[in-house]
Amino acid sequence: MRENLWRSLFVALLCVPAAWRSVTWAEVVRSSVVEELLGQAAEAETEEGQDELAAGLTEFGMEALPVLIEHLSLYQNRQQIVLEKGIVGLGEEAVAPLIEAIAGNYWIIQRGIETTLVRYGERAVPRLLIALARSEDSTTRSIAARALGSIGDERATEALIRTSIRDRRWSARRSAAEALGSIGGRRATRALIEALGDRDPEVRRAAVQGLGRIAIELGSDTLAAPYEIVSRRAVLEQAVIPLVHRLEDESYGVRTSAAKALGEMGGAAVGPLSEVARGDDLAAAGLAIMALGEIGDGRATDLLVEMLGRREWALRAWAADALGSMGGKDLGGALRAAHVDETHPLVRSRIERALETIDQQGE
Repeated sequence: MRENLWRSLFVALLCVPAAWRSVTWAEVVRSSVVEELLGQAAEAETEEGQDELAAGLTEFGMEALPVLIEHLSLYQNRQQIVLEKGIVGLGEEAVAPLIEAIAGNYWIIQRGIETTLVRYGERAVPRLLIALARSEDSTTRSIAARALGSIGDERATEALIRTSIRDRRWSARRSAAEALGSIGGRRATRALIEALGDRDPEVRRAAVQGLGRIAIELGSDTLAAPYEIVSRRAVLEQAVIPLVHRLEDESYGVRTSAAKALGEMGGAAVGPLSEVARGDDLAAAGLAIMALGEIGDGRATDLLVEMLGRREWALRAWAADALGSMGGKDLGGALRAAHVDETHPLVRSRIERALETIDQQGE
């Protein structure tokens, strides 16, 4: 393979005008080697084969970095993996130029740079923190924030908190909120609660989703000490009321995300959600009913059965869905009783679906 490659390069050199040869020869070589290795990468099924090709990309050292960056994309196929490994193989020296290449580049290359920085792991954190704090380019700050969140290094928490609150660009604040949701912890939770009041709906939605993600992680954490779980749960429960308020947000995306997040909050959200379900705001009441169904707390059973008798058919349908997701033979009886008197075809179908779900659970 190597012999054929150099023969191709020699032919390419002969085709280059003499006046250009001294200027472009190194670039021709690097570009040709990259393309040849990437062509082979498409067939490299094993990690060992990918690593061997990635090592070949590093033969020209840092001088090859611009060519490697040009070939980056967001597609996580074999060529992209080899490219990322090749850049990482250049060492930490490549991190700063990688970050600098974000500004003004095509978005598809920017996302490829992001995934490459994540592959560096904690070795990229110091440079990413500098970019987050000092870069004048909002896209660079946004990508730095997302990469820090994907890496998950808690050293980034304070810098991300500052960005989520103070950055002048909503896109950077949104990325910082997303990252805080990935990293988690008490400080991140408090910052996300504050971000629920951001003026931009995309930032509010990111904050809502981040709190939901933290709730999921907390519920599945089997390694933390019990006192740590209790402490983190106490901070997370402070988000319940602000999240309930987001059920009435002007943005549909924020409202639906808030309902999903509240569905992960557990028993602490049952009381506030029940109040919203009984309220006059039909859309908010429906979302509250959905969240109560996700929580599955028995304290909400009477309320949901009560909702089957509401005047608004949409609330009756949502209540049927919620009761079906909670399950239980006792709930089946309430649903069958409601089905007898129900006249709306959609609500009847929802009740029937809920009964079918409950019957399957009992088998």
